[in-house]
Amino acid sequence: MAGESSGVGRITNVTTETMTTIAMLDRATEDVLFSRFAEYFRVGEQERRWNLWEDVPWDQVNPRADDALTEAVLAAYVDELFLPDRAAQILHRLRSSRGRAWFIARWTYEEGKHLLALSEWLLQSGKRSDEELKEFSDRVLSETTWEPILDDPTTTMVQTLAHELGEIERYRKLEQDAQAQNDGALAAVCRRLLSDEEAHRAFFREALLLIREREPDLVEQAVRRVAAAPETERFGPALREELRI
Repeated sequence: MAGESSGVGRITNVTTETMTTIAMLDRATEDVLFSRFAEYFRVGEQERRWNLWEDVPWDQVNPRADDALTEAVLAAYVDELFLPDRAAQILHRLRSSRGRAWFIARWTYEEGKHLLALSEWLLQSGKRSDEELKEFSDRVLSETTWEPILDDPTTTMVQTLAHELGEIERYRKLEQDAQAQNDGALAAVCRRLLSDEEAHRAFFREALLLIREREPDLVEQAVRRVAAAPETERFGPALREELRI
């Protein structure tokens, strides 16, 4: 297989265990994880998929929304800007686990739609012009980057579950703030984003619970490490509850 062309790349043999191979678990576990991804994909396509331009009432945007609401949307927008960093780093660690790697590919698509939804609100509300948003985005991406705080595959999953819990918390508050300011469009966006984030949370949780059944020490150690990190320590209790530790 080595040396064969794959598109414009080249396939090579894996000769040593590397970060891109260590995620693979036993065959039975990997088969279940892939089945979970396939079911996630089916439900996403048939029941949860939404259209940014057709399923949001953009005529209900409130251009008089205050600066605090705008800043909250911008903060969420900045976090979503780091999606290429997150996706690349997570996929690098999970690529040999088919179910988890293909889930991250789908997750990346859905998170990308979140960025577009937030940018659309900023534009439609008149809070930012297209040029201002481009300049802002370029500045953020040229000056900063996102890196995982811990780097083994299981800890990466636990860290990403913590991220999802934070996103759910963020969008719940943002929806409440949008409703308080009579912005039906932003409230609808938040409900769509929350539906996706809850589905992401569920996949990460169920995948980690499955792995914990087979290798409890692996998951419990990962939770301890994430809970001990300054950036994610506040999620420690929630992670232990999610993963029944």
